[in-house]
Amino acid sequence: AFVEFREQVLVLPIKKTKVYVTANALHSNHIFKFFTAEYRQDIKLLAVQHGGGYGIDFVNTPEEYEKSIADCYYSWGWSGSGVKPLPAQKLFDELDESSSDKYILYNMTAMPIWVYRLQNSYNSSDIRLKYIPYAKKFLSLVDENIKISIRGYQADYGWGIQDELLDINKNVSFEDWSVPFKKRLASAYIFVCDHVHTTYLESLAANKPTIIFFDQSVYSFREEAAVFFDMLHLAKIIHYTPESAAQHLNAVYDDVDTWWYSDNVQKARAEFCYRYARTSKNWLDEWVDEFQRILKEDK
Repeated sequence: AFVEFREQVLVLPIKKTKVYVTANALHSNHIFKFFTAEYRQDIKLLAVQHGGGYGIDFVNTPEEYEKSIADCYYSWGWSGSGVKPLPAQKLFDELDESSSDKYILYNMTAMPIWVYRLQNSYNSSDIRLKYIPYAKKFLSLVDENIKISIRGYQADYGWGIQDELLDINKNVSFEDWSVPFKKRLASAYIFVCDHVHTTYLESLAANKPTIIFFDQSVYSFREEAAVFFDMLHLAKIIHYTPESAAQHLNAVYDDVDTWWYSDNVQKARAEFCYRYARTSKNWLDEWVDEFQRILKEDK
């Protein structure tokens, strides 16, 4: 099958060029993978970080795979062997709109009930079974006057999350994905996230008041990353129990700006973002300069 697929790829009208850049085609775009593999000795392959966990997780298999085959790897701020930090195109350092409706945007995730691939996280059934009770506990402790809109994962995977959570708090509602995340984040009063994947980086980079909580036993961070997470924890951005997160949300809800724009919180946020969610108003010029530099180099 691979022989036949390769032959079909090679007759496609794909223009061969000197440099190829991708953020995620190395995982799921088989045409891209076969084509670049065929001409690997003649081209430069550049890979770009495309989500959270990179440079942070103690073990991150997608990161290791991408770095192992790329001539240069571009991160969202962190450095390493063969890694060059540049501002993240996906992240936004400002939001275009806001809303007077003081609702909480609570971003959840979901995991398949059954293990379907080998990966470095969420393979334990114990972790999967703890996730919804964590959310329940948080929602049950949030003050009744606080309106919460839950933005779940695109797939429920059979967990029945809406049915599990709607009865916990009368001010809880679920939204679909018809409105882009950036627009929903802009209109939210406070962003809450119960995992550390990608959306919390988007929120922190945009300087939206953010509260993150997760089970500390689920994640294992690199030593250099743990220092920055400790800073967020001391600033009360990160919490390790749903009880602590709910208590903090209740405490700051009426005057979130006093907490969020305090010197210690903004310092922690800025230092974390520069390392793991870097943005720049001149991001386009910086990327153009880098690509021009690459094109001038010999293979």
